[in-house]
Amino acid sequence: MNLDAILEVAIGLVAAWLTLSVAVSQVQEWISSILSWRAKSLEKTILSMLQNGGMTRAFYDHPLIQSLIEPGRNRKPSYIPASTFATVMMDLFINAGSPADGQAVGPNTPSINQINAGILNIKQENPSLGRIMDHLFPHLSNSAMSLDQSMSMARTNMENWYNSVQDRATGWYKRRAGMWSFIIGVALALTFNIDTAQITTQLWKAPTIRQALVSQATTIAAGDTQPTGTLSTLLKPQDYANSLALPFGWSTAPVTDPSVQCGWAPGQNDHPAIWIQNQCSLIVNLPAMNDIWGWAGKLLGILLSGAAAAQGAPFWFDILKKLVNFRGAGVTTPGTSSGPLPAPIPADTQPSQSNQPVG
Repeated sequence: MNLDAILEVAIGLVAAWLTLSVAVSQVQEWISSILSWRAKSLEKTILSMLQNGGMTRAFYDHPLIQSLIEPGRNRKPSYIPASTFATVMMDLFINAGSPADGQAVGPNTPSINQINAGILNIKQENPSLGRIMDHLFPHLSNSAMSLDQSMSMARTNMENWYNSVQDRATGWYKRRAGMWSFIIGVALALTFNIDTAQITTQLWKAPTIRQALVSQATTIAAGDTQPTGTLSTLLKPQDYANSLALPFGWSTAPVTDPSVQCGWAPGQNDHPAIWIQNQCSLIVNLPAMNDIWGWAGKLLGILLSGAAAAQGAPFWFDILKKLVNFRGAGVTTPGTSSGPLPAPIPADTQPSQSNQPVG
């Protein structure tokens, strides 16, 4: 068996999955921005920490939180630094014990009695949060420590509390994002016929396409950063796939047999047919309507593409670099040669953007 050919097929597959993953990441980022997923996830996390809708509203009404909102957009912030969270919470805790006339206590002039009054009010109104207060202010009644020292330790405890909860929230967000990556990946794979099984078969049978794709993948892997989805890439994915020699897309052929029904006739011994510009055409990328195993393989190939896209572009970029380096080390079957590779095909790539903190 030709190990070099197997490596070329593997590199071609990874390049295809990388391209799909980049598109999925961009589409998911658009959806996340439109639906404010990160901001809503952060708000849900803050609510679970404070366990009180009124205090959560007061938290988001604080001037420091309001300053994090993007100008001109009435959306809650998608990221709040731990230091800002601690400062705002300290104000809320202190002012919970402010006089009934509503005069707020300044953040730099609290007394021990005002702090104790605020904590007592929170414990009465919100027992669940009140139990946490004992862990946030463990040295408040310690006469051996000054008030400034106690408040500094309480601020540190709040930051640690926030960071630990955000670590768990980040895990929840990533799991949900992974599910959506799979769904979007399957949708894109169906739209542009990114069939893992079909791609594998075509790459194995076509050494010219395989080597051209390997040459392009080598160019991509030589970069320091993974390629990212650009507007032109996503608006014209088939053109981008063609530039990478990727076997993506749907192919049609005019119907020449008059006995073929135009449509998705069950049991028909031919490909499904659709009307294109007033002409009935076969979708040659799909199996015959009576080919049950062919349809099962097609579904499996699409699902595999979706599952691969859910792994993310950074994962496949690292794998691609390792495969290219492994192949470049000269691993070939004795007595065989992969031959000269064609010149690289220009790729539409740009430096990747770093992910924003998940909130």
